[in-house]
Amino acid sequence: VDGTRITDRRLIANKFNEYFNSIASKMNLDIGEAPRIEPIPSFLEFLPNRTKNSIFLADCTEEEISKIIADLQNGKASDFPIKIIKRLSHILSPILCVDTTA
Repeated sequence: VDGTRITDRRLIANKFNEYFNSIASKMNLDIGEAPRIEPIPSFLEFLPNRTKNSIFLADCTEEEISKIIADLQNGKASDFPIKIIKRLSHILSPILCVDTTA
């Protein structure tokens, strides 16, 4: 400190603390007047107009579901063992592709 070598750990810690605590106040003095912060624009200014009914999901078939289940890898993390899901595919597939438009 001030050209003198210091070995006292407490004094070193206190000098570091003084230095880092003074940084913000010194920076504030250098800035002078506070900079003007522009307001954040409303999301309505940059989002496009809303489009109703803009998503289309095609119905799936039992065969598609069965193929997806058959392609699952045995031994991968799941709440249920994959082997059991594969054995129950003929039961699960019709349930999973229920027509939701009816």
